[in-house]
Amino acid sequence: MSKSSRRIAPLLVVGIVSSCFRPAPPLEEGDERDSGLTTETSTESGSTTQGHPLLKKRQAQKNAATPSSTTTSATSTLPSGTSQGGTLVVQATPAVAISSVSSSTTPTPVPTQATASVWEQEAYIKAANGKSYRNFGKVISLNADTLVVGSRYDASSVRTITNGSGASSDESALESGAAFVYRRVGSNWSQEAYIKAANGDANDSFGNAVSISGDTIAIGAMHESSAESVITNGSSASSSNGASDSGAVYVYRRSGSNWSQEAFIKPSNSDADDWFGQSVALSGETLVVGSPSEDSSQNNVSNGQPASTNNSSTNSGAAYVFRRNGSKWTEEAYLKATNAAANDEFGRSVSISGETIVVGTPVRAGTGAAYIFGRSGNSWSQEAYVTAVNANNGDAFANALAVSGDTLVVGAYLEDAAQNTITNGTTASNNNTYYDSGAAYVYRRSGNAWTQEAYIKAVNPDWYDSFGFSVAISGNALAVGAPYEESSLNHR
Repeated sequence: MSKSSRRIAPLLVVGIVSSCFRPAPPLEEGDERDSGLTTETSTESGSTTQGHPLLKKRQAQKNAATPSSTTTSATSTLPSGTSQGGTLVVQATPAVAISSVSSSTTPTPVPTQATASVWEQEAYIKAANGKSYRNFGKVISLNADTLVVGSRYDASSVRTITNGSGASSDESALESGAAFVYRRVGSNWSQEAYIKAANGDANDSFGNAVSISGDTIAIGAMHESSAESVITNGSSASSSNGASDSGAVYVYRRSGSNWSQEAFIKPSNSDADDWFGQSVALSGETLVVGSPSEDSSQNNVSNGQPASTNNSSTNSGAAYVFRRNGSKWTEEAYLKATNAAANDEFGRSVSISGETIVVGTPVRAGTGAAYIFGRSGNSWSQEAYVTAVNANNGDAFANALAVSGDTLVVGAYLEDAAQNTITNGTTASNNNTYYDSGAAYVYRRSGNAWTQEAYIKAVNPDWYDSFGFSVAISGNALAVGAPYEESSLNHR
């Protein structure tokens, strides 16, 4: 990824949430700006944002004739002209929110309610100030009865939180970004807040990543440009634009039905073009933030110490762990891969569940990898390094991550196998004839050892479906998104 490259037009993600999976019970007992999209998934124990690099396609493959598929797949019913795709959220409660992209280019989250094995659409949500190309719904996060939706290209110059309904229609700060909060009472959803950054500027992309846990929301703005390298606890944020695209994360907390800013977070080694906040994941009092364009050559974890300021490994990437005590946030750890290398973009995706953090680098060694870290007390250490058993160049393994307890699901949306079944166990297909059909991998931890439990393919795989573009897990339920799947059904 070139740090000097600039924004391209928003990429439309059109497709469906392809599949939900539940394991069989035991026998005995129960940029786009330049390089990528982000999608948000949420579990009962935390949430995660995934970065999706638009990897250079294999031209020889793309020039081949594309086979067709007659197998159908399902979505929930949407208004005419709307297709499902892009983002999904799964909760421990029987609800799922699915982001779609309509023909008007305005994404829309669609909360869906499950009763037993039957899923029904519950709501169709549009931004109060909806306009084309605002990326409303490109990232979402759900916790119980609260949904947060990112709109990274919102153009309002407002720098305040609007608690209640409504949103500014001002268009004087293009791509400054915003986030919308919705709350459910019974089966009715309504807007609770419209959130803008306290220091919002044009092109900040506030809302490119969102995560909610309880009454706390974290929002990324990976193109925020202040030169600060400290955490500001409270309601203010620096307006010094001396470090272009350094990035920032904003933390908000709810009291009753009112939201207010709790902290403005910058890393201790903040630098221009680091894209801090490209991915965020929040669980309880712990926040993890990805910074895929961070440049240090460090190859270990720093606990309780300032992050490295050497810039000798371009775009190697980093992740940062922050912890709250009362209402005060501090930097707890600086995570680097043990085999860190230039252009790995470590931190493209992150996920957290309790004392476990997973960080993805979908371009590592050309195939992708996931790194698992565990916490003991206040100290983090790398626990495992995970790659696909059938890894191939360009698969984008770990473009999407979701961890819950001892289970991890990893997306590889450019994986190429033609298989149309689930393989339970440690193997995976090497039949690479359905280019970019995509796959998901499930891993299970026993003690400190992680092993592959399943290799998942869509029942109707086809070229370029991108199955695995987004993933979510809650308990024994797993959902996998395939934004470029092309069946014509518009129901479950």
